Amino acid sequence: MTREVLKTKRMEFSLSETIELAQYMLKTGFGKENAKFAFELHGEICETVLEMLLDEVVKKRPECSMQKSLVLWNRKNPANGFLTELDWTLFTPECIYLFECKSYSGKKELTGEGILSRENGKSYNVYKQSVIHKETLYDWVEPFVLSGKTPLLQMVLFDFSQGEIEDKRSKVAKMELPVLNERTLLPFLENESKSEKVWNTRALREVGEKLSAKSDELRETHLKYVKKKHGKEET
Repeated sequence: MTREVLKTKRMEFSLSETIELAQYMLKTGFGKENAKFAFELHGEICETVLEMLLDEVVKKRPECSMQKSLVLWNRKNPANGFLTELDWTLFTPECIYLFECKSYSGKKELTGEGILSRENGKSYNVYKQSVIHKETLYDWVEPFVLSGKTPLLQMVLFDFSQGEIEDKRSKVAKMELPVLNERTLLPFLENESKSEKVWNTRALREVGEKLSAKSDELRETHLKYVKKKHGKEET
């Protein structure tokens, strides 16, 4: 529902105006009395803002493509039952970007390789989660590297939330898992587009569409798996 509202408004208003509406929705938020609902609402707003930003990239660069909520399995050992879900994936000639969306209210800080800690004492290992996504996706896309080129996959933490993230990590950690938001994402991707081409984007588009179709079948299974692991770290 929230996604449909924002996407409809985007057809009427500019990108910046629609993002302002999304920010207002976060502020007025529903649900301090219903934490679970608020958590899901904020997550959907965050993912939709990222989707609208990535739409801008694909409009300007038709050779690029993007996929939402890819549910992947272990290509080398599909029988083990492993599943993991990527929030958003952007395929470009220069790089494949794997986005992990977070929208936690209040002050937050990033430490170590990518531990996101909140004021309420809860913490999330975004780095570990992203590495699992990267390694799983790589097995699917590795055949589509251009001859003689080094494959490049970039993990990204996308933050659209109330409250800033204080990034206390090393320069190396910040490069491996950059934190981007609605203001910094497009300039970052524009700069990255100047790099050399290393991926066969036509093939990536085809494999992305096939994985997306299979994801629809697997999503309910993955959701049950995540619920079963309630209280543990998700993949």
